[in-house]
Amino acid sequence: MKIKSWKSQVVRAASPFVHEIGKYKRQFRRKIWIQRGILDRFKGQALEETFDTIYREGVWGKGSGLGSEGLWADEYIAFVRKFIEDKEVRTITDVGCGDFGVGARIIDLVEAYNATDVSALIIERNKKKFDCPNVKFIHLDACAHALPAADLITIRQVLQHLTNAEIESILTNVEKSGAKFCIVAEHLPSEKEFVGPNIDMPSHGAGIRPFIGSGVLIDQPPFSRAANMAMTIHDPDPASRERLGIFVYAMQ
Repeated sequence: MKIKSWKSQVVRAASPFVHEIGKYKRQFRRKIWIQRGILDRFKGQALEETFDTIYREGVWGKGSGLGSEGLWADEYIAFVRKFIEDKEVRTITDVGCGDFGVGARIIDLVEAYNATDVSALIIERNKKKFDCPNVKFIHLDACAHALPAADLITIRQVLQHLTNAEIESILTNVEKSGAKFCIVAEHLPSEKEFVGPNIDMPSHGAGIRPFIGSGVLIDQPPFSRAANMAMTIHDPDPASRERLGIFVYAMQ
């Protein structure tokens, strides 16, 4: 009887932990299923075609999706504005400007802002929507083409949609641009769901790496850049605890 009672106590004590582990396993499986569906849809498409489709069909919802508003956007903008002032940045090249909801809140601090995107569709939308004398909207594939010269290059929640080979191409073009600094912001999973950095994607697309328990960390292999994680912003939702990691890569 004593042994049976002891076993029952152990089972009761462990039950909440078993429940939590099961919950996270279910969430992880569900994310993988979602990710596979998203990736299959864009597999084999060129970068421009993929992101034109995403914006045309509203795959992320309105414009660039939730990443362009709320706490993460606000904290990122505050970080970049302070960085601009501290480093006396006068010119910026934005890689993957999207709907320009974030860039529009930074441009007042610089003399020239090059807003680039691989999607011709979103660039044309932005040209019609925004009339800013110090902004140039440029249709550009950052994987394949030289970037406009600037003091600072920003890449906000872009790399997470790309393969490792595409990320390496962009980082190489960033280094060739002559910029002094690069700020990279990436969506990362919670500590509990983190499997490992830079797990490769089978294709570029609308999906993101936190769905597979990973995230882009440019200071880790295979990228291994001399960048520093300058800030981490946690999701205020206690059920999520996913993070936005902000890297600063000083090249001069």
